[in-house]
This record gives sequence, structure tokens and C-alpha cells, in this order.
Amino acid sequence: MKKLKLLPASGLACCDPDVELVIDKIGFGTCLLLCDPQTMAFGVAHPLFHDSSQFASTSILNPMAYADLVVDGLIDRLKHTHESFENLEKGAFAPRLGAVLIGGCIPLIERYDEESTPELLAISLRTTQTIKRSLQASEIPLRWEQTGGQHRCSIHIRGSRVTIGQERGLREPLISEINIHHPKWQLSQEGQTQPLT
Repeated sequence: MKKLKLLPASGLACCDPDVELVIDKIGFGTCLLLCDPQTMAFGVAHPLFHDSSQFASTSILNPMAYADLVVDGLIDRLKHTHESFENLEKGAFAPRLGAVLIGGCIPLIERYDEESTPELLAISLRTTQTIKRSLQASEIPLRWEQTGGQHRCSIHIRGSRVTIGQERGLREPLISEINIHHPKWQLSQEGQTQPLT
């Protein structure tokens, strides 16, 4: 098993059942997971900013860092992970995917003062909303999200299983598990299982 860690403002795509991907302690940023359940190809990115336009004229942009670029950027990367994707146009490929959004919280330990909190909350909220608009425009269903709040999350992706651990202060983390078996997506949480449509 090959274990990879994803850092903020980065992303990757693969179609390898022997890869385990870990994203630790997601806070202000939002993690986007795109998955094709037929092949179990997945792409994950950890954008930090909602809008790339103020940087577009001054630098080469990393699409994994910006919410307005990340969906198209991940789709481009995913198209190189499996031979059956290569000749598909975006309009045919994107609707095969499902999405999960995690993060965009304001951790309690990072609340420096009351004045900064509303602005920090606005950044995370704008990032999440921008990603959702891009998903909708690409006709990619958002299967599940766990965004906002005060507690950081970590993600482990291995094969057809996505495990999300949400911190809860002094209590044990809340563990949510998404199992993907074409064409079904299922969420297990605190002993309850439900389909994700």
C-alpha cells in the first residue's frame, strides 16, 4: 500500500487501488473529492482561496489553490488516470463523477480575536459556495458535504472507502465513512447507514 499525503493548495488524481491518500487537519480550506464510481478513479484537491481573478494577470496560477478553478483542474487531471477517459469530452465525463466537500471550518484554537472571526468565516464560506457553483455548472452531483463549524477534519481514502474523522474537542472524533460501489454511494455514521443520492 502506497501512502500519500495531500498538502494545502495542492491536488492529485489517480486510479490505483494500492494508493491510500491522507489529508490531515483540514481547517479554513475546503477539500474537494471527485470520484468516478465505475473505475474508482478519484481526484482530490485542497483549495484555500475562493477567487483567482486578482492574481490572474501577475502569475501562473495553480488551479488546485483556487475554488473557481479547482473543479475544471481536477477533471483535467482525472482524464489522464484511465484509458477509457481520454477521448471523452468534459460534458460526457463530468456527469459520471460524484463529489464530496469537507472542511471550511474555523477551529477554536485559531480564533485570535472577535474582530477577525467574521472575515475568516466569510473566506471559508465563499470558497465552499464557489466550488458548489462550479459543480452545478459541470453537472456533477454533490453527494455529501461536511463544511463549516469549529472542528477540523481529516480524510483517509483507500479503495472504495472514504473515512472522515471530525474532531469534537475532548470527545472521540466523529467518524463518517462513505462506501462507493457503482452505482451506489452510502454513508455510515454513528451506527446508521444511508444512501447518498
